[in-house]
Amino acid sequence: MVQAALAELAAITAVLYYLGWIRAAETFRYFGVDVGILGLSSADFVLRSPPTAIPVIITLNVLTVAAIELHRRVLRGVLASIDRRRLRTVLWSITCLTSTAVVVLYVRFEEWGSRLGVGLPLLLTFAAGAAAAARRTPAPGRLSDAFASAALMVLAAIGLLWAFTLYGAQAGRHAARTFYDELPSRPAVTVYSDRLLVLPGATWTAAAKTPASSAYQYRYQGLRLLARTPDGYLLLPERWRRGDAVYLVALGDGVRIDLAGRN
Repeated sequence: MVQAALAELAAITAVLYYLGWIRAAETFRYFGVDVGILGLSSADFVLRSPPTAIPVIITLNVLTVAAIELHRRVLRGVLASIDRRRLRTVLWSITCLTSTAVVVLYVRFEEWGSRLGVGLPLLLTFAAGAAAAARRTPAPGRLSDAFASAALMVLAAIGLLWAFTLYGAQAGRHAARTFYDELPSRPAVTVYSDRLLVLPGATWTAAAKTPASSAYQYRYQGLRLLARTPDGYLLLPERWRRGDAVYLVALGDGVRIDLAGRN
């Protein structure tokens, strides 16, 4: 039980990290930003992923338990009464047709493959499961049986990884579009500087309209916060459109940034 719990925990952590990374990468790619400049750690990716990963983890566990119980209570008795040779023929036929369909849809008809979304890689996992069910009982110590089992496990894992990638990317694009739609209500940013900055889309005020005692000569408004990086802040103009520039304002001598939340 301890080994099973640890294995489950490791699998959940891996799923959380991978989905968190895919989601973050796709979200910031929408704004033309490479996620690498954010300096996020592994813990950051894991902590960012629960909204995306938890439904996947719950669904996979429920389906696994349901499949095990279905096999124990129903399928075991049904399969025992069916001719094994005919059953293997049917299952191998399903495996070959499904695998061929996945390859053709992905390579030849990319549009149809994209319409299926995560359904396409899940078909690959289904094909691996059908092939595993069609196999005879592996002979102990036979190397060919071990290779066949490993190949089917790899095929199923590729299908799941592919599905995770598509799902995480879709969640990232949805998060980016939501961020864009809510841009006017995001925290407002005011940048103070002792020198003139080039921030198209922001409104700036010269020293004549700032307090005389201020060390900052210019004030820039009309900006919104996108993310914090180790080097400074990523800022967007409040009327930003896709394809416009994203500004990285570094903190240091002569620059100050004020954040103001919106109700």
